[in-house]
Amino acid sequence: MEQQKLGKYDLRRELGRGGAGVIYEAWDPDLARLVAIKTVRLPPAGDAETERQLARFRQEAQAAARLSHPNIVAVYDYGRAGDLSFIAMEFIEGGSLKQRLGPGGALAPAEAVGLIRQVLAGLAASHAVGVVHRDIKPENIMLRDGQAKIADFGIARISSSQLTQDGTLTGTPPYMSPEQFRGETVDLRTDIWSAGVLLYQLLTGRRPFEGSGFAPIMNKVLNTEPPPPSGLCPPGQIPPALDRAVMKALDKRLSPDGRFASAVAFSQALEGVFDEATLAFPPTRPSAPARRRRRLPWAGTVALLLLAAGGGGWWLASRGTPRPPASPPFSPSPAHLPAAPALPTPPPSLADLRSLLATADCTLVSGTIETTKIILTGLVAADLLPPVAAAYQALRRDAPPGRSTEFAVLPLDRVPAYCAALDAIRPFADPIGSDPTGGTGRGMAVQIDTGGARLRERSPFSLIVTMPEFAGWVQIDYFSGGTVAHLGLRPAGRWLGAGARMVVYQGIATDPGTDLVVAIAARERPLFPQPRPETEPAAAYLEALRTALRDRLPATLSAHAIRVVTER
Repeated sequence: MEQQKLGKYDLRRELGRGGAGVIYEAWDPDLARLVAIKTVRLPPAGDAETERQLARFRQEAQAAARLSHPNIVAVYDYGRAGDLSFIAMEFIEGGSLKQRLGPGGALAPAEAVGLIRQVLAGLAASHAVGVVHRDIKPENIMLRDGQAKIADFGIARISSSQLTQDGTLTGTPPYMSPEQFRGETVDLRTDIWSAGVLLYQLLTGRRPFEGSGFAPIMNKVLNTEPPPPSGLCPPGQIPPALDRAVMKALDKRLSPDGRFASAVAFSQALEGVFDEATLAFPPTRPSAPARRRRRLPWAGTVALLLLAAGGGGWWLASRGTPRPPASPPFSPSPAHLPAAPALPTPPPSLADLRSLLATADCTLVSGTIETTKIILTGLVAADLLPPVAAAYQALRRDAPPGRSTEFAVLPLDRVPAYCAALDAIRPFADPIGSDPTGGTGRGMAVQIDTGGARLRERSPFSLIVTMPEFAGWVQIDYFSGGTVAHLGLRPAGRWLGAGARMVVYQGIATDPGTDLVVAIAARERPLFPQPRPETEPAAAYLEALRTALRDRLPATLSAHAIRVVTER
């Protein structure tokens, strides 16, 4: 390799090469992380075509940098060094969907639907900020254990850009929409069309519009209707609802009665096509024969970025010790209270409840305990919940008129790793005595979004982080039994602004049980100077976590934890 350094980045090896430039694996010494560097050589003065290519390259960086979503490859930096212009991107180890399929390849229908819904989630995010990709195809969908990320916004149309004008043909012919072939102005429905072509290909192993050259393909796109996917698959394999969704995506009309109006609408049409439609892609790793083992979500942090496509992902892949069975939600009504240890006599006071929560191990409860308000939320060890709930009920019964009361404390299995994690982060979480509406100024929060449904095996879910009232580096740890995975964020964490709220992970629930998610925000620098393994034994990680936390002042950190219960 001729050049060993590009700007601040240390180039390690070449990943791909094409007519317009080279992709390198590189190291960012400032943030101590791997990146992928995509380069193009600066054009000579006065060369209009190469100037246009360079402008498009800058546009790619601008388009992708506006996007932050688990299903879109992240762009970190754009710069120039010598005669090269470059983009620094998320480095994701894995291959493209094109490599996964091979010639004539197809997926099981449930796998195809699960993957395309991830693509649609990424498209919905890009469309929300005015970016139309315009080149959705297998080469531009990167995979790792089933998680998909859209890459290469190189011909994306930004609403304010004048670079891609009407009359300019851009895209890959088998995936181009009728309006692209006609040179018309494109909008998000072009991406809907391309996603429909891709889904058709995933279901049948062939593209709906084939030809030996540009003109034959264009003729078919403009003038012919392909058979529905069910006509090319074994009888009964493609449900009628799936046929209808694919063919609506490929409707040549742009009227309200034609193509889906949004990526969200397309995804919703796919949601109920059959019970297995939400399977993760691909669930190919068998369970161990001796005992059932569960899979962890994990954070993908490296990518093979080809010159025409880059991306990556993370998904459910790692394995470890079995996690505990699911524990049901708890209601502190008297009918559900188990037999509790004897409560103090006389009846419990505010001080008694505050002391119990302050001194007990394996708890993380925040809220307010005062004469005018009792609001509690968080987690306690399952054996401690009865006395806590009983004390709350006694105080609630004796509350003066007008006192605000709320009890949202849930039980957590006494798994050693879970208890150790809660005990480690307790000094950095909102304490008892703070007002959960914003009295402490920390406010770090993580929550699970299941779309309003119970979380069951093979159900999709998202994890959403809300930053405290300071900007900083976020780390998400997913504990399952004796194993921990670091989810959806880059190796050293991700920097987010004060009060920012974002989806940090989208996954598929696996085996039934109770897991623990811990979110930590660090103000000045990432919690760990070097990347942690994507999955690791919880005991080893917790030792490192306690050491890292001891090096910080409480004012620089904020933490929160939730349980994730997967039912059968």
